[in-house]
Amino acid sequence: MMDQAIHYSKDQGVIELILWTSSNQEAARTIYEKYGFVLTESKTSYLSEQYIDEEKWTIALKKEVG
Repeated sequence: MMDQAIHYSKDQGVIELILWTSSNQEAARTIYEKYGFVLTESKTSYLSEQYIDEEKWTIALKKEVG
């Protein structure tokens, strides 16, 4: 499914994909890394009476022209 999402996004001219997860989601992090996503931001948030470390993962699909 990730292959299809990346391929479709490239075909549509998308420049960058962004995915969010939490640091305890090891399976998601592993998949993101496998497909070339890079951890670009991390922040601690308070959600449902607990602190979680949110992570922003990005992959550049096309270089911006300009």
